[in-house]
Amino acid sequence: MRTKESLAVLRVHENLLALHTMLWPDEVRDPEGLAPPASVSVRPQEIQTASALMEQMSKDFDFAALTDDYQEALRDLAMSKIEKRPGTA
Repeated sequence: MRTKESLAVLRVHENLLALHTMLWPDEVRDPEGLAPPASVSVRPQEIQTASALMEQMSKDFDFAALTDDYQEALRDLAMSKIEKRPGTA
């Protein structure tokens, strides 16, 4: 959002303000021609590959193992400003 002008909607949700980014009209593609033709043939190997990929990607996922490095660095910088100590950014 810092590199270009963005279209957004500011909404009130309970006691919060929520910012929803939107697309400019020239960024929205015309849906005509995006659907596949009426008759599509799929080989058994393609179905087998797609099924294997879905099976592989459907395993349990530990979201707690993920970290947002940017958010952590921003929090550390904010805390350094609050505590009036030099930041590490």
